[in-house]
Amino acid sequence: MPVDGIMRIWPQSISVFINNRMQCIGCPLATFHTIVDAAREHEIDLDRLLEDLNKVSQ
Repeated sequence: MPVDGIMRIWPQSISVFINNRMQCIGCPLATFHTIVDAAREHEIDLDRLLEDLNKVSQ
């Protein structure tokens, strides 16, 4: 699922992207990039990012 879709379904996930200094909000690539892509582009540990996203989406 693209990052944009995640933020639309779980708006509380936006805080995770902001806290990780990811500029995915409003980024045109967010409609194409997956979490894996975004973590790689921003050099963020994927497991930690997924853990943080799971915490806010429950």
